[in-house]
Amino acid sequence: MDRFRFSIGAAVAASCLGCFAMIATAQEPAGVIEYRQAVMSAQAGHMGALARIVRGEADFPEDVPAHARALHDLADMILPAFPEGSLEGAETDALPAIWEDWEGFSASVEEFRTATAALVAAADGGDAAAVGAAFGEVGNGCRSCHDDFRAE
Repeated sequence: MDRFRFSIGAAVAASCLGCFAMIATAQEPAGVIEYRQAVMSAQAGHMGALARIVRGEADFPEDVPAHARALHDLADMILPAFPEGSLEGAETDALPAIWEDWEGFSASVEEFRTATAALVAAADGGDAAAVGAAFGEVGNGCRSCHDDFRAE
């Protein structure tokens, strides 16, 4: 009898694990789009904060390294946030060109990632002029991708 209960318990546990695994791997297109938009909004927030510091509108130079690192970390989240089939399911500004020219999109994201790495290095160095120049390159990376792969 104890073996029977153990077998049933093991079968139920295995079934539950299988269901959870299917749920974890299944992605709703709307959820993916909303996740992607949250990542982009986070980037915009860090860019906005840094812009105010770089322009001298806000005196928080001690926060520059944290914003730079956050942007660099978020850069690593961009490509996975654009899986095939995530163009429809919710309102999005993503253009089909992303998936039609995945190589070009990937290259653009890598340029942004490289620019954010340079921003981190400049921020860690503490030179305001270097931070300003690196920040400009990060902005160019954003613009370049948005020009080709985002609806206006």
